Amino acid sequence: MTNYIIINSINNMATNTLIKNRLKNLQHFAPNIVGEFIYLWKDRQYDPPKEQREILKKLATDSTEHLNKRSLYSHLLGNYRILKKWNSSEEICLAGLYHSIYGTYSYRKSLVNLEQRGIIKAAIGSDAEKLVYYYCLEDRKHFSYNFEQVNEFKLINYRDNKEIILTQTELSALITIRLADHLEQLPYTRDYRHQEFYLKAKPFLTQKAYADFLMAHRRKI
Repeated sequence: MTNYIIINSINNMATNTLIKNRLKNLQHFAPNIVGEFIYLWKDRQYDPPKEQREILKKLATDSTEHLNKRSLYSHLLGNYRILKKWNSSEEICLAGLYHSIYGTYSYRKSLVNLEQRGIIKAAIGSDAEKLVYYYCLEDRKHFSYNFEQVNEFKLINYRDNKEIILTQTELSALITIRLADHLEQLPYTRDYRHQEFYLKAKPFLTQKAYADFLMAHRRKI
């Protein structure tokens, strides 16, 4: 009876759709309700600006399903929050927020066509959009090639197999966004297959990002 009262009280307070949905899923896991509720509210300080959230909703991310029957909107916000906690630049945070908007190597749903890149450039700026563009083209089978290089970095466009030359700054940003993408989904996927990639990627990650990777994978390394 007590758990029922707690759930109802929290639902009355929570106006955020994301929070309501998460709480609904937690009704069968009463011991975690309060902790999850506090976590969600605490994370609100890392939310992207309101105008960005509105743009994402206009692009139908909140009605587009991502992995584990979550909305793409929920996943994108989670990425931004993680990057923000790492004190990443706003350019990287915004790129993480829109990272799969064109569809990626592993998530082929495209909400904006590449011919419409101007829409995203107008929303987040050309530098952040360039990172989104690269992230969406990246053939992940070849990306670890860069760990063996000193100053020649590149990605392979999985759509046409052409090479795109990267700066070390761009490479580091893409790896950081990928790690945020991975860690945001890890509680749902339990997918630890790529830990070797991130161990090798250490030189391109900040201490804070790498520490979070180690913490998330501590039982698997």
